Amino acid sequence: MNTIIYKPPKLGDEHQISGCMWSAADLWELTDGTPESVAEWLQICHEKYG
Repeated sequence: MNTIIYKPPKLGDEHQISGCMWSAADLWELTDGTPESVAEWLQICHEKYG
């Protein structure tokens, strides 16, 4: 069995955190589906915007 170790993020972990958020994200459940709310989510989560 694999062990999961939780630790506070460090500066430089942004890309890994962003990738994890993207893999778990369902944009239609996390937003109201409008282009504005999807764009806001993309701005918050996508590494090239961060």
